[in-house]
Amino acid sequence: MAIKSDPRGLMPWFSRLSTAVKMFFILTLFLFPLGLVAVLASIDAARDSRSERGVYARVKAAQSASAVNALVERETRAFRLVAVAAAGGSKPCDVVRLARQSHGDLFAGRYALFDGSGRGLCADPGFAASAIDRPLGVGETRVWLDRAGLRYGFRSERVYAFGVISPTMLRAVSAAPSQGRDIDVRIEERGMRLNLIDLYERGFLQRTLSHRTRLADSTAFAVVSLGAIPVSAVEILTIVLPLLMWLFAALAGWLVADRLLLRPIVKIRQAILAYQPGDGVMAVPETNTPATEIRDLAEAFARVTRTITAHEAAHEAAIARQARLVREVHHRVKNNLQVVASLLNLHARGARSSDAADAYASILRRVDALAVVHRNHFAELEDNRGVALRTLLSELTANLRATAPEGAATTPIALDLDAVHVNQDVAVSVAFFVTEVVEHAMTCAPDRAISISLQQNATPLSARLTMTSASLMAGVDCNAIDARQFERITTGLSRQLRATLDRDVEKGVFAMDIATQADG
Repeated sequence: MAIKSDPRGLMPWFSRLSTAVKMFFILTLFLFPLGLVAVLASIDAARDSRSERGVYARVKAAQSASAVNALVERETRAFRLVAVAAAGGSKPCDVVRLARQSHGDLFAGRYALFDGSGRGLCADPGFAASAIDRPLGVGETRVWLDRAGLRYGFRSERVYAFGVISPTMLRAVSAAPSQGRDIDVRIEERGMRLNLIDLYERGFLQRTLSHRTRLADSTAFAVVSLGAIPVSAVEILTIVLPLLMWLFAALAGWLVADRLLLRPIVKIRQAILAYQPGDGVMAVPETNTPATEIRDLAEAFARVTRTITAHEAAHEAAIARQARLVREVHHRVKNNLQVVASLLNLHARGARSSDAADAYASILRRVDALAVVHRNHFAELEDNRGVALRTLLSELTANLRATAPEGAATTPIALDLDAVHVNQDVAVSVAFFVTEVVEHAMTCAPDRAISISLQQNATPLSARLTMTSASLMAGVDCNAIDARQFERITTGLSRQLRATLDRDVEKGVFAMDIATQADG
């Protein structure tokens, strides 16, 4: 009985997949949430990293602006002190020199002093400034940017003070000790730019974060730029690695199921399907699987085939012994029937009346019919095809003509026989039936021909036996034959054959369908 899987509850396409592919899909489905959680966590970590970089840019810009503002405030505060001293009668230039001598961090930049009318009082060597370049109100402080650096100006009632802070000094105060190596710090004002730190180089997948902070009350800004990679190599790895682990886990499950379990089973199945009875012991396919259960299964099939081979050998030996026994039985039966036929023939020759001789001859014909069956069965025994009716009926009709009653030896018998095989029981009944009908026809009208036809029917394992003779028609004088006994015998033989006897006395036809065997 074939066992069919019930695909209800499964998608039709999924139910047609192999077990290994099904396992791959199932593992992929169940491991997907874990991979998704890991990917989302990695993306959140990358987003936090970018936020940290942005905060760092803002903080660094504020620090740099604060450091520059502090430096400018310190310089302008020093000049306010100079202005106060000048208002008390001291000379501004002497105050600046004394301040530099006593406090080296004051007036760190280069400077120039002017009186209230704009006349120059003193200046650092190589530094030139004009009081009228940047007109200032009394008490006003201004900061601006030019090529020399960051300039500033201050005015009191008696003193104009102008100074410049060099890029080197600005770089020193704007760069913190913890400064990274991928940052730009610059001062910008109205299209002019003064680069203080220039270490940032934009790379692959990198975006620039910038932050601007105003310097004092001027129009100059301290600008900090740095790079922020949306997804760094490490972050890409942390995002891709869970996906790779998810895929690897699914592939590993598929490989384990396919290579270690399913492929060995497929090999065993192919070996079982290729095995045929009589091939001997089934060759166990080589399997590299560590699963001992599969190896045990293959060995179990091998043991079964060894058992089957042993049983087949014993069965074949038993069949051979039985065949020899049956052959011997048929041979002895044939010999015994020939002995009986010989005795009947002797008695017929010594009979004192013609009626007794005819009776012996009639019995002899039936014994001879049985002998013919055994002889033909013995001939076909090796092929196990049953009894060949064409050969049997040909030999039987020849013997019937040879032992025919006086005056019927020349009765013509026409044969039209297909190659049909039957079992022994059918052959015996057919032989007796043909003998009865032929003897009846030869006895009633020896000069009339007899026709025997055996044709294979369209129905499988069935053939039509037809005997036709004018001596079998109604009205033929058969005083020497007991019609009732003839009818009882032919009807009884048809019943043994489990066939319906079709008799047409108007045409002299006896016909019935007999069971046959398949050839081979």
